[in-house]
Amino acid sequence: MKLGKIPEENDKRDAVHVAIAPVIAGEILYPGQKVYFSESGIVMGSRDHVPVGVVDTFRITKILKGERLWLMLFPETITSLRHDWTHPAFKEETELKIRPSGYAESMEWMENFAAGHRSGYEETNSYSAETLIQAGKDFIHHGQYHVQDGYTSLQSEEPTEFWNHFSVITGIDSSRQGTPFSCAC
Repeated sequence: MKLGKIPEENDKRDAVHVAIAPVIAGEILYPGQKVYFSESGIVMGSRDHVPVGVVDTFRITKILKGERLWLMLFPETITSLRHDWTHPAFKEETELKIRPSGYAESMEWMENFAAGHRSGYEETNSYSAETLIQAGKDFIHHGQYHVQDGYTSLQSEEPTEFWNHFSVITGIDSSRQGTPFSCAC
């Protein structure tokens, strides 16, 4: 039995394995639509490109740009199988970092935002983007505020833009969140 081919007269019902991978849509996509990987590692409709597979055929609605989805690879295209498959379109898992649309811009914003704030009593103690991202995660998951020693600049910032960029970078829904920052005062 081969998916994508006309069943032979003597073929019987069967079960199959389909190689799938979680990916991010680079544009609006539809269930069953053929897709390819763009240079940035997101999937796009394969109008003028060689497709590697199709959008999850079991999805009921369209997939919006930036949403995660299951990519179903074409039959007989994977190069090894043991529920940990390889395929020429995929880099080794340790190298594969699929980033949503706007990730680079949001990361740049977060780095600039972090560099504009200090903690501690020395002028050289600026924040890193990673520290502020972790502060957001701690606030969402544990209700834990990040304490800014010696300064109140983070606490006085309007948190909406921080949360918007945080969500793009992490994929964590941060809607309706207050400020994750506090002072030691």
